[in-house]
Amino acid sequence: MVRFSKTIDFASMACLFSVWFAMQQTALAQSGSYPLSYSGRLTQADGAPLSGPVDVTVKFWNAAEVGSTLTAPLELTNTPLNQGVFTLPLELSPAQVTAVFGQGTDPVFIEITAAGKTYPRQQYSFVPLALRIPVDGKTLAFDKNGNLGLSLSSLPAANQFLTKNSSGQLIWDTPAVTPGNSGTMSLPNVGTAGTYVKVVTDAQGRVTQGLSLAAADVTGALGFTPLSSVNFNAGSGLNGGSVTNGGTISLANTAVTPGSYTRANITVDGTGRITAAQSALLISNDDISPSAAIA
Repeated sequence: MVRFSKTIDFASMACLFSVWFAMQQTALAQSGSYPLSYSGRLTQADGAPLSGPVDVTVKFWNAAEVGSTLTAPLELTNTPLNQGVFTLPLELSPAQVTAVFGQGTDPVFIEITAAGKTYPRQQYSFVPLALRIPVDGKTLAFDKNGNLGLSLSSLPAANQFLTKNSSGQLIWDTPAVTPGNSGTMSLPNVGTAGTYVKVVTDAQGRVTQGLSLAAADVTGALGFTPLSSVNFNAGSGLNGGSVTNGGTISLANTAVTPGSYTRANITVDGTGRITAAQSALLISNDDISPSAAIA
């Protein structure tokens, strides 16, 4: 009789049983499968190790007894035994991982059939976070390929946004628009209507005050203070004397009598004014040079 031992402390049930789970994202990306490992020891009724190799069938169940299988059986042929100890490399597809382990919250039992005998199921221990991140299935879920994503069954239509229904499930939905009451909107009065050359505005850009220009506004814009008064004196050849802020300046009369002069002889001063003028005699033959080319 062949026995699958559970403990090494009893002669009839001598056992060395260990299970470990190893999943690597790198292996998944390269092969598209999740590598698991399961080990145990097969002994004779007297405790002697069973000799190999043997054919092994692996089934996953949802209960220790009766229940239902979680995926198709895994067949491993010519499994080697070392003093009855075996190690089974179990390659599960993403779909099989989803079927067997779900969200990692329910117990899973493994059943071994070797050398024509089916042994009692053992609970398959694993670390849920090593298997996959626990999710609620309403907002996050794993797809058939084992990829984590939003728990949505469709793409959004036009004018839809992501929200939740009353049960907390993520859905695409269109917001309901509730018509409001009609009314009139207006801005409150903040100043006196009018035309101003200087205004004050608030943070919203509204004119809150209108003002007239003051002397300080002018000097501030110019960058200097204008003179309060202007004083100057009329110079040589000008009439007007000393002028303060306002007055009339004009050219002074000279000794020249206004009029027209023939063959005028004139005198001009340093400022370009004619200070003397007189007419000369008409031109006579003596005034013309004999060598002048006059026809």
